Amino acid sequence: MFNNKGPEPLTVNPVFYSLSGVRLDLPVMMIPAKSFQEVDLRVLLANYLLQYDEGSLQVSHQGGRLQLGAQFKILKNGMLFDEQFIQPASRFPSNRLESVWWKPSNQTDTKFILSNTTDLVVTATVGVEGTAPHQSQPATIYLNPHETRVLDILQDLVGQQNGGVIKKEGGISITHNGGAGALMARILVSDAGDGYSSVANFTDPTTALSSKFNGGGLRIGAIGNDQLNPIVVARNIGTTTTTVSGQIPYTNANGEVAFVQIPATQIDAGESKSINLKPAIQAANLPSNVTFAGINLEYSTAPGTVLMNALSVSQSGQQVFQVPLLDPMRLPSSAGGFPWKVDGDYTTVIFIKNESNIPKKYVAYLNYEGGGYSLGEREVKPFQTVMIDFKTLRDSQTPDGMGNLIPPNMDSGQASWTMFGADSNKQMTGRSEQVNTVTGIASTYACYNCCPDNRSTIGVLPGSALVTVGGYLQLQVLTQTTTCYGQQGEPFPRYVAGWANSNPQIGTITNDGLAEAISPGIVSFSTDWIDITWFDAGINNCWMSENPGAGSGEMVVTPTVTNVTANGATKITQITGDANIIHFVTPKGGTNDQVTLTATLSESTQAILDDISWEGATESANNPLQATVSKSSASRETVKIKYRNNVIKELRVWIVWATVTVTETFQITAITGNTGRPAGPGQGIEGGYTFRHTIQPATIITDANRPNLSGANVNSPPGGNHPINGDTLANGANKKWDGSRQIRFKILNPNTISPNDTSFVLTGFPSDLEAYPTNDVIGNDDRSALDEMNDPYSQSQIGTLLAQDIPNTVICNRAGADGNTFESRLQFREFTRLEIEGTWVRISDFFLWKFHRRLHKVNGVWVDNSSVLALNNGNF
Repeated sequence: MFNNKGPEPLTVNPVFYSLSGVRLDLPVMMIPAKSFQEVDLRVLLANYLLQYDEGSLQVSHQGGRLQLGAQFKILKNGMLFDEQFIQPASRFPSNRLESVWWKPSNQTDTKFILSNTTDLVVTATVGVEGTAPHQSQPATIYLNPHETRVLDILQDLVGQQNGGVIKKEGGISITHNGGAGALMARILVSDAGDGYSSVANFTDPTTALSSKFNGGGLRIGAIGNDQLNPIVVARNIGTTTTTVSGQIPYTNANGEVAFVQIPATQIDAGESKSINLKPAIQAANLPSNVTFAGINLEYSTAPGTVLMNALSVSQSGQQVFQVPLLDPMRLPSSAGGFPWKVDGDYTTVIFIKNESNIPKKYVAYLNYEGGGYSLGEREVKPFQTVMIDFKTLRDSQTPDGMGNLIPPNMDSGQASWTMFGADSNKQMTGRSEQVNTVTGIASTYACYNCCPDNRSTIGVLPGSALVTVGGYLQLQVLTQTTTCYGQQGEPFPRYVAGWANSNPQIGTITNDGLAEAISPGIVSFSTDWIDITWFDAGINNCWMSENPGAGSGEMVVTPTVTNVTANGATKITQITGDANIIHFVTPKGGTNDQVTLTATLSESTQAILDDISWEGATESANNPLQATVSKSSASRETVKIKYRNNVIKELRVWIVWATVTVTETFQITAITGNTGRPAGPGQGIEGGYTFRHTIQPATIITDANRPNLSGANVNSPPGGNHPINGDTLANGANKKWDGSRQIRFKILNPNTISPNDTSFVLTGFPSDLEAYPTNDVIGNDDRSALDEMNDPYSQSQIGTLLAQDIPNTVICNRAGADGNTFESRLQFREFTRLEIEGTWVRISDFFLWKFHRRLHKVNGVWVDNSSVLALNNGNF
């Protein structure tokens, strides 16, 4: 696995050496920016496996110091051996290497691997403690350039060819004649029966600066039903007895750090001993939800005289969690970056620990394809260990401080962390742990950066904002971190010490940046901060510079518009879209007609009134809270009430009108039918039109923010009964929008044809109606909505209404004599009406048309006698 922590791709040169040291150079590999890449070596070495199925690997790159992290893993049948790449010369500056092992039983398989990293022959002297029989004298091992030896501890080091036991605790000491980092060594411990696997690392005791070891992320409790046993194994390589003791700091239910005391254990010179931590943990009665902790260990002899390993092993042996231990006086930089993979049964968590006795702050973030997520500035208490689980944050869709969410399908990325503040470097540690509890494997990875991240503040947000009296505004100082490789993290809000207030009478602010609006006006809040820049001085050394900064945010406190009324328009109670926008609706008026808007404010002192203005309406010369809008044409008027040129209320005034047109003409046509009393065969005519009502402005139907005038009408349309057939006019509309019609008529019957011989048989001839209704929203010829399409929100007729009328008349052939005549003059006014808050109004001009039905009898039948169908009301 290659982990590129920089913003640019890295060129990586892998060099393989066989067990005998034969070199194999493969083509360079390109690792994309800010990403990790896993490479299957079985595939990479497919053509060379006969010679390179075992050996060593060296990687070089051209990036910054520690920019590339690399880790080698061997996975087999639920067992895992992992090794993080190191710089040998800095890790092993002397010619000594020391280790300590722990095994779950004497029968566990143990392998010792020794590798020469140089181009010279190296001679190693290897001593073993923890076998029976004992090693009589150290073994001498010769390694050719880049040779790797896989050695049997009993046979190759102790000289025991048959039998013998490798004890549960023990260790290996190595001295050599090579230079710094000339040798690397590992001990692999495994049990294929239960899946146990662990690695015992080697250290250089001369690098120790204190008699302490600290670690973070010690697993306690259980994995499912598989109980965990936390264990420390220590080896005294000094010449006098030492005492090992320590503490297990954990976070209790109150969020405070509590400690489990590790009983003191004496270890003789040359002795290795394991310490079971579980009894002490059980005696402390930790809450069941405490599943991890830190560990602080110390010994009583000089620095470098004791080696220690820590791990948690499940009762079944399948689950093994190793905890890297570090000298707290020799910590790396407090920043790092890790691969994050949560696909399948894998999950990745991050442990961050404060190794000091004062509170510290840190920032952790996740970068992934297409975005990023930041935990923001967080505090970790003295000696506290915190765990970060980005998978849980993803699954719960928890937003970060900027509202970002980790996409639910995101299963890989790159997690990073850094100390945050101007404190001393090298006082916090961090590592990731990639776990698959199904297969029982866990891999730890601690990839540190060259220096902590730089911190640069973006500024105060919001720069300016409107807040009504009594409201609140959260001001934030937005900052961003950048690694020593130039990789930027996600922006996040940072804490500041406090805020200065330019006018407390206008608004107040807390130290956390929460501002409260007190009275109308403008107030500015300012603060300052310290940004940090770290410079890499090489050899794990950094120095820091502080960069002062300052910024401010403005709060415009506005009076509240408590109400707006309109003379000449109706306020709408049901709206679609933004509920803060007030809507008024009115039909179009005359040339000089207007809507007068009047606002009411929560506060209206003269000073406030002087700062009130209107946009989209004509402000009154005498009253700043009043303005007018012309209603002479159909339109949507957006009106804004402003305070100090900032909008404090938005209105919509809708001047509505419709245009009626003919879309289809049904010409005068002869018809036949039975009519009269008694019914008999007759002849007649019919004719009429289909009308389209086009609503203006069309946006009153389509806008995202509009009056909600859809659905069924609230009140029936006005009017009594139809003047001819007596049907009620209450059923003339079924929606708030309606295409309607008025009628007037005359009957001309010079030959006194009986109504019983006509289609008027059920009603009789009505009295002539020579005038239209005086109430111009009454549709006295509109008794049913069945011949109408009155839903302008329908996708098939957005913004329009449709109506159809085809009057007809029939006279029995038995009536009258040849030459007799009969005429009914029907005249109409088509119009559009709208129900606004329960009141019906006309919203169109009257569209005139007529059907003068003229019949005369010829050769015993009634036929058309020059009837007239026309778009006018003439010759009534």
